[in-house]
Amino acid sequence: TDIVISYIDGLADKKTLENLKKALKNIKLKSVSMTSEALTEALIPHKFFNPFPRFKLTERPDFASAAILDGKIVVIMDNSPTVMVLPDSFADFFREADDYYFLPIISSYTRILRLVVAVFTVIATPLYLLIMNEQDLVPQFLRFLIADKTGALPLFIQFLLLELVTDGLRLASLNTPDALSNSLGIIGGLLLSEFAINAGWFIGESVLFMSFVTIASYTQPSFEMGYAMKFERILLLILTLFLGLWGFFAGIAVCLILMLSTKTLSGRCYLYPVIPFNAKAFA
Repeated sequence: TDIVISYIDGLADKKTLENLKKALKNIKLKSVSMTSEALTEALIPHKFFNPFPRFKLTERPDFASAAILDGKIVVIMDNSPTVMVLPDSFADFFREADDYYFLPIISSYTRILRLVVAVFTVIATPLYLLIMNEQDLVPQFLRFLIADKTGALPLFIQFLLLELVTDGLRLASLNTPDALSNSLGIIGGLLLSEFAINAGWFIGESVLFMSFVTIASYTQPSFEMGYAMKFERILLLILTLFLGLWGFFAGIAVCLILMLSTKTLSGRCYLYPVIPFNAKAFA
């Protein structure tokens, strides 16, 4: 399989380039004919429980060209429609191609908005589970969030089932003819949620919060990062269920520790340029 490394000498990080070439030479794979994912896993072996992607994949030549001009390295693999952009940190996954077509202030706003929304998608349902389980800790001005009834199923089970149903509808829409896929997702979601509430299995609040999480997750340009955040959310739900307030904060700490321990091909922390701090890299 032919592999091409594309970069601009003097802009690309030399250490990352050397690490990449060394890793490519040491790869022992029979084939990578189907997808570049096999190549990414061979370049940076990672533990099974770490869901964070290390490479940004794109099919757009304009985005790849812009990334090269920004000092990134692009890996092009034969027989694959996608190219890999590296090195990538957590913040890089909130940049998309359309940002280059906006004024700097607009693109900066949209990137910050994606990051803020992503944080809310992770903590929204665990935080509501915490509010319902620890009602004594809820201040007076937030008590309107407390539901009058909890439904036939425990709230944790409701959120977990809604996560599975959402993924099921998404997978079903992928295999549905284009003319029906949008209708299937919208009508199917409305009908299922309406019947579940009327039957008393779910409460309206759980469906409302999960609807927000589902819609807001589409602001994430990276499909892989979206699923990484889903796993973070489920971890927070589990810890909040069993440990309450301490479990909620412990889950956030575990997620941060996991990101801090994740290294890119350049050897930098996944949270770069925040850790280590680099003001110029925020551009």
